[in-house]
Amino acid sequence: GTKVGLMFFMKDATVFQAGSSTAYDANPTNAQLTVLGKEAVNTNNVNVLLSNYGSGYTPYVAKAGEDLGRVILGPGAAAESVYVCPATCTNEAECQSAAFGCTMASSRRFKYLFGSFSPAGYYFRNFVSLSVMKRAKTVAFFSEHTKSFTAAMRDGARTTAEDLGLKVVADIGIKYVTCLDTTSETCTKPTKNQLTDLIPAGGIQKILDDGKPIEHNLETYLGAGYKDLADPFAELAKALDVDVVIGATYYDSCVALVKAFSELKFYPKSLAVAACVGNPNLYDAVGKDLRWLSGPTQWVNSLSGPDYIETALLNVKHYIKDSSSDDPSPLQFYNAFVAK
Repeated sequence: GTKVGLMFFMKDATVFQAGSSTAYDANPTNAQLTVLGKEAVNTNNVNVLLSNYGSGYTPYVAKAGEDLGRVILGPGAAAESVYVCPATCTNEAECQSAAFGCTMASSRRFKYLFGSFSPAGYYFRNFVSLSVMKRAKTVAFFSEHTKSFTAAMRDGARTTAEDLGLKVVADIGIKYVTCLDTTSETCTKPTKNQLTDLIPAGGIQKILDDGKPIEHNLETYLGAGYKDLADPFAELAKALDVDVVIGATYYDSCVALVKAFSELKFYPKSLAVAACVGNPNLYDAVGKDLRWLSGPTQWVNSLSGPDYIETALLNVKHYIKDSSSDDPSPLQFYNAFVAK
């Protein structure tokens, strides 16, 4: 079970960090991860390697284990795409092109990789089901679509919504781009994004009649911030008077989304967001609007006892006993696995 696995690898595994054996590198290259993973195995002659990364980087550490026949533990990876090959590829070449390590559709991607999180595609399923029970009719999605974890949450939620008859009226992907030249006008001038222009003549009824939701991707730069992504989405949701909003977000994009709705004074019947609801800093960020939110969390401190052993084991403080930090952000989560 999960408990046994976590107790085992925290005691006996070697912690792998990109860059060196002593310094944490939050932004390694993909190739660096695989090379250093092999180096960690060969240098220390370990049987189990712990990858303290999320869904985006874990496959590259897993490749090291696959090549050397070593068990890789990826406790920070929740996206199904890390563990399972795409269902849509039709031959070995196509599968390998879609996701390295894959040879067959819907097969296990890495023989030696094991995780501990529940699959990200399940995170919003109960919320969607409850929304349907409460007679919601329409839903709009706001997601960081280029990141495997948030994309997996969005994909699972949309599939569930469509299966249960909830009408998808908008699906907006967002991307936050880091500028190389932070003095350029592109980086410092706010991005002008407009989504309401995409509403067809006839409005939401036209979307429902045609079964064609508004699907669009927005992009902004380091100097602009998530506000330039969240504000136009909130304006679109208000114009469509959507019942339910699902934000497949990380913390900063979550806060921007909640603030955007609050500033517009538009509150959908329900709003679910991810990677922020369990963060104790969220109340300081959004104030009383916190009472309006729902969403999944793997880090909540309020659950205790044997029925919630996985919640306790996934909490940062379970590993860093002397930590004064209450922030369950990804960086804190990854740092929890660094040997002290």
